[in-house]
Amino acid sequence: MILEIGVTRENKQHPHSITLDIKEGADIVTDLKHGIPLNENSVDIVYISHVLEHIDSKDLDKVMKEIHRVMKKNTYLIIKVPHFSSRAYYSTHQHITPFSLMTFLHWTGGHPERVDLFKIHSQTLHYKTENIKGGKFKK
Repeated sequence: MILEIGVTRENKQHPHSITLDIKEGADIVTDLKHGIPLNENSVDIVYISHVLEHIDSKDLDKVMKEIHRVMKKNTYLIIKVPHFSSRAYYSTHQHITPFSLMTFLHWTGGHPERVDLFKIHSQTLHYKTENIKGGKFKK
């Protein structure tokens, strides 16, 4: 299963994915802070686009642990967030948590080899992160 977070059925990237968003129009309508209503180890790929910067940093660990909970082992987590120094980050007051190239090391236990930066485009960080087997996340 592919889970796309922060998109609706109309703008999903993969035709067979399940969408999750706080807005109507997604397959699953929920606030990530309240959890993801899917079984543990049920998702092959998670794609989360321009959502995490809207989540207060005090809730971010909980959200990341919940994403990790639904992921199968040895799968991918693809994250898109604006870089804290970009105009995109400061374009709205709704961006409340900044991200840099090093932010995701917090969830990889400080292992940079577990975070593969594969593209910086339009002042947005695009991460492909393997399912973590250490650090904050353990399976």
